[in-house]
Amino acid sequence: MHQPRNLTEIGYNGPASIAMADWRLQMQSLYAVLRGFDDPYEAWGLWKARYNELLATHPSSPMKAADKMTFRGIKTFEYDPELRFVVDVTDDKGMMQFQDLGVDGHAHYQQLGETVGLRDALGQELSVYWMLGYGGGLFVPFRDKSAGFDTFRTGRVLIDAVKGADLGLTPDGKMILDFNFSYHPTTIWDASIDYISVPDGNHLPVVVKAGERV
Repeated sequence: MHQPRNLTEIGYNGPASIAMADWRLQMQSLYAVLRGFDDPYEAWGLWKARYNELLATHPSSPMKAADKMTFRGIKTFEYDPELRFVVDVTDDKGMMQFQDLGVDGHAHYQQLGETVGLRDALGQELSVYWMLGYGGGLFVPFRDKSAGFDTFRTGRVLIDAVKGADLGLTPDGKMILDFNFSYHPTTIWDASIDYISVPDGNHLPVVVKAGERV
């Protein structure tokens, strides 16, 4: 599947809002391609390569220009097939809500349900959130015992519909949660971008050695 043309390829230097729209298009298109792979490991390799390319070259990359000069690609744990899960999600809207009040905008989330299928491997389930407002979308952040050591202190992201970061569903409606594709929030590249604190219910009691690391 062909990726939409990257604005970097044409030396774009127009409005930042258009660049951000293209960044989201690039990410959404990448995940659309990833969902078509039969081999998760091959998909993971493409994910890293394409994400690195966008971070290093795209005009809307959250990386500072100085950081791009020395950037050699994100660091990740080795791919672990045991940390790819196919889970059910309960249809049980909880009272838990939280919000992102960062300088880049306000986002409000409400608990949609809870995974069913992570507890044996990770010690507990994760809450699945829905972004309130027009359009909505899924959001699944988490924080594990590696935070502040091997991974960023605030936690990482598994699913974020705003960015199109979602590996999708199986034909029978189960959610694919592959921790090997978990990534850091953009605040790791730009401290001026605030990031929500992952709700306590999504703090895993184990170290998750998969996905992006510092």
